[in-house]
Amino acid sequence: MRSPQTRQARWLSRDREILEAALRLFAENGYHGTSVDDIARAARTSKGGLYFHFPSKGDLFSALLDYAARLLLSKIEGAVRDVDDPLAKLERGLEVFVRTITSHRALARLFLVEGFGAGPDFQARLREVHGLFISFIKDQLEAAIRRGIVRPVDTDLISVVWFGALYQLLLHWLSTGEPASLEEGYGRLVRLLAKTIDLEVD
Repeated sequence: MRSPQTRQARWLSRDREILEAALRLFAENGYHGTSVDDIARAARTSKGGLYFHFPSKGDLFSALLDYAARLLLSKIEGAVRDVDDPLAKLERGLEVFVRTITSHRALARLFLVEGFGAGPDFQARLREVHGLFISFIKDQLEAAIRRGIVRPVDTDLISVVWFGALYQLLLHWLSTGEPASLEEGYGRLVRLLAKTIDLEVD
């Protein structure tokens, strides 16, 4: 008889296989262009087996959005954990965000494009996730203001502007492949954004 730990490990492994198959298909065909049958075939399971893990296509898509958010946030948190200076923390966190998006193109498409095309419920969830990244930017700007590193600014507005500009850069890259070097394009964008808080960035 298998132990509870073994059964749980097998369950989680199967969950992951289904999620990875669904991620590929959603990225290639979109949410509405992907059926449960398609996902079941790609994951090498039955339709009933898939529903046993995820009761609906919507539940599966929500799980993928949560997975994308956890991956991005955990990478950012790990990268900035030992950084004290708030502007250095902000710069490193955004660099990690861009690097993660670049290296996980299917995940990027899910996070940037497909979530908004999947329907109102998913749009609301994606806005919540985006809000977490906007809060990260705002928190670092406010910490920099408290320390006297930058002048007082409207952090609510600027954090939304910064995330919006970064989002559009990533969306443009994902759609057109330009700029060819996303990190170089990000560097140029950072220099522009820094001017909103009167900073010069090399």
